[in-house]
Amino acid sequence: MTERTTTRPPRNARPRPAKRRQRTIFQQIAARTRPQEAEALLILILFGFALLMRWPNLMRLPHFTDEIGEIRWTWQIYTGQHFPLTAQVKYFGPIHHYLLALCFGVFGPSVTLPRTLVCIIGALTVALTYLIGRELGGWKVGAVGAALLATLPQHIVVNSHVAWENSTTPFYATLCYYTLLRAIRALPPTPARDNRSFWPTGRWLLLCAFCGGLMLQTHLGTILLAPALLGALGYALYRQQYWQLLRTPWPYLSLLVALVAYSPVLIDNLRAGMAGFQRAKGRDYAYVADPTLGTYLYNLRNLCYELARMISNPFRTPERALHYFTSPYMLIAVVLALLGLGLLIRRHQPLPLLAIFFTAAIMPYYNHAYGVDGDRYLLTGRYVAYLLPLLTIATATGALALATAVVHLGQRFLTPGKGSLRAWWRAAWIALPAGLILLLILYPIIPLRRYYTHEGQNDPDNATFLETIQIVRQARGTGNAPVLIGPLFEKVDLKDGATALEILDILLTLDGIPHTTLTDPAQQIAQIGDPINPDDILAQPIIIMMRDQCIPIRETAPMLRISERLRLRELYWELPSYYGVYRYMRDLPLGDRCFPAGGATAGD
Repeated sequence: MTERTTTRPPRNARPRPAKRRQRTIFQQIAARTRPQEAEALLILILFGFALLMRWPNLMRLPHFTDEIGEIRWTWQIYTGQHFPLTAQVKYFGPIHHYLLALCFGVFGPSVTLPRTLVCIIGALTVALTYLIGRELGGWKVGAVGAALLATLPQHIVVNSHVAWENSTTPFYATLCYYTLLRAIRALPPTPARDNRSFWPTGRWLLLCAFCGGLMLQTHLGTILLAPALLGALGYALYRQQYWQLLRTPWPYLSLLVALVAYSPVLIDNLRAGMAGFQRAKGRDYAYVADPTLGTYLYNLRNLCYELARMISNPFRTPERALHYFTSPYMLIAVVLALLGLGLLIRRHQPLPLLAIFFTAAIMPYYNHAYGVDGDRYLLTGRYVAYLLPLLTIATATGALALATAVVHLGQRFLTPGKGSLRAWWRAAWIALPAGLILLLILYPIIPLRRYYTHEGQNDPDNATFLETIQIVRQARGTGNAPVLIGPLFEKVDLKDGATALEILDILLTLDGIPHTTLTDPAQQIAQIGDPINPDDILAQPIIIMMRDQCIPIRETAPMLRISERLRLRELYWELPSYYGVYRYMRDLPLGDRCFPAGGATAGD
């Protein structure tokens, strides 16, 4: 039998220190970052991501609409021609026009500034969506909901590209949602002893009312959110038994603040016999003149279909109702949104559902424009775009609830064992929901790129107008050559509330190029050009003119085309119908007039 010997450590030996695990650089940064700093960084990342998604084709698509009239209205404010109490449309307020005029004053007039401002406001709406999502369901819901809105084509193409005041409606609506939720969260934790305990809630209510008045300035239809906001506040008071708030001055001061914020529109319409509100009824492209039960149900169905398209793929409008079920992404988005709305109600957060309910219950009675029956399938979405932040939050809530259920299922059945294979399967199972949520966020980029490609090939209008401005700027150089615009552009209607003449006029104005619109080109061009020294080429008049107008007057107004053939979607592409930028050349041979320096080519 052998004896077992043990080796004893030396009596004064020090214990070997445990080996520290090396932390990665990300873990070190996370350990030193405070929660407030991390959240601020997250909001900044969401804003930057939203801006990145909105910047491509900002000036290119959609083509210029009646936003041109709003920009002209702002220009008149900037130049001091008037200081109105309303927008160009008398039932809108002037808030956006004065904000844009302020930007003109700070940064200087620019062709790109009106759409850039709308783009930045759209990106800010994404950041605000994170905040309301955090209030409704936590930071994860806010982050996913904001990311969904960041890639949503409807909010990108319309609410972040078109320089309408109405494009900014979701921004002010999101401010209303957030300030109301903060007011509810600021309610005293215990029954208040005096009215001073309601000061934090009252402060947020006043801010919510002010934002509501500004929101109403951007579109009258947002009045539908008033019962939803009041209903959410009333539910919170009922659930927590805080009816004492109604005995404080805050609710009634809030109503007064909302009226003050909307007062410019009210004052102007009271002076004019409510002419602005009466004009709203004349908008037959959207307003229902003689509503019936049949028109209401028909409009309600179209509204529901439009909301389904807006939160998934707004470019696809099925001809039949059953065809909506052929789009997997649309079905997934709708199911997740409905699931999220139900979960938010269960968690005592009724605001998203109330906003959707009151919109669906009232709007179809007086509005029929929901992207069907000849409507512009994207542009009409602006009437209900204020629901998009809440809908993306609901979708995020449903998606994260399913993801959490899948993770819990994996933790229950895929417990880690001795082998590394079991641990790998468990990690893959947990990563699967995160990957699917990422796919849900990024998939809308695919139809968005298809839209840009298709419209870019078939709608060259904005690219042509911007190229025209660049050609004129380069042709003038450092000189002061007069710029003249042919009158036929007034007859080129872009079908969205603006003519080619109006667009060229405001773009040249914003670029700082003096110009004149001709009424009798044959006589006026010669009268302006003949007194100028013919040897001074840069001083010769520059004319923007239709080809169909240049040819008949070339005997009396000799012009050399200094641009390529400039096309518009509204002109005949298969016929020699285009416009160009010309320079007055007094001694030009007759056969070379209205053509480039090398002479006429095929298609001229």
